[in-house]
Amino acid sequence: MASSEVSWQSAFWTIPPLAINAMMQPSGRVCSYDPTLRTYLRSSPIVCAFDTLCILIRYVLYISHLRSPYLAAKRLMGVRRKDLAAAEHGGLQQLETSGFLRCFLFVFGVLPQTIKLVACKGLPWTQAWGLFYLSAFIMVEMMDMLARFTNDDIDISEGNPLETSDEWLAFFDLGCGAIAIFLQLLVLAWVDLAGTPPDPILSRRWEFRLIRLSAHFVVVFIYLPFIVSGDDDPVRALRRRNRSLLLSTLLIFIVLTILHGLNYRFSQMYFLWSIILTMLAWSLHSFAVMRKHFLLCGEEGSGTKNVLVFDFFCRILAFSLFWYVQYYKPEGTLKPAWADYLG
Repeated sequence: MASSEVSWQSAFWTIPPLAINAMMQPSGRVCSYDPTLRTYLRSSPIVCAFDTLCILIRYVLYISHLRSPYLAAKRLMGVRRKDLAAAEHGGLQQLETSGFLRCFLFVFGVLPQTIKLVACKGLPWTQAWGLFYLSAFIMVEMMDMLARFTNDDIDISEGNPLETSDEWLAFFDLGCGAIAIFLQLLVLAWVDLAGTPPDPILSRRWEFRLIRLSAHFVVVFIYLPFIVSGDDDPVRALRRRNRSLLLSTLLIFIVLTILHGLNYRFSQMYFLWSIILTMLAWSLHSFAVMRKHFLLCGEEGSGTKNVLVFDFFCRILAFSLFWYVQYYKPEGTLKPAWADYLG
């Protein structure tokens, strides 16, 4: 195997164990979003970082009211895991209940890769992503551990003294989550699928990045038909969905034609990949087994949010893998030989 291949593989494969570890944790509401969305939301290192920040802010506020770090932690975990039992319906999230599996992955997957990652130099962003995953995992585990030190019951129902604080905290968490998702998509827009060197003109470089960023949002024309097609009459719903899909396809074709006319051929591939990933997510939604086990949809509702976060996960996986394969330039590590054993 060529040394360059070992280098990018060593750097890339330090991240998946940390990401899987964070995704498998029974973390409850991530940034106050629906608990069924937690698994794929935590595939984003930036979402994990913002979720850690939200936990810290909420914990400090609870301590100021409850005057006890243990009660504050218990209330925090109670709020995060509120309605969690009702959201459990099988699928990948069943793996969270296996404490042995989680411990095994942490000891034999996370710890070695964390040691290796910390020992590296010249990999600032890779280290940042890995530490974001690890910080989110440690924060939830620490809160859960502190909550076990008290047997006092904490009221998380409506009408409790902290209800007002919880309302604006939930709004703050949701805002942080939205910002984190946008920033993650912005980071993914740095990936140029053409594999060309960055444009020497800074303004054009940002122009290309903004065009690629818009590719993540143009798929709203694919989502709209599924969102607006709700109807008691299935025949009318199907007819409306087909009309909407036709219009969406036409609009996307217009966008790709404009890009071609502006000589942005490199961006067409990015748009096509974005559309393919969205269609993949919606194709899984067509099968009941896939909806339950992969999209983690509940028994009720259309599951549009679940499709969105699965689509989000697919983008992170696909574009990140391409970046590490195509663009990653190793700078070396403090312990180069570790790559042969832990890479």
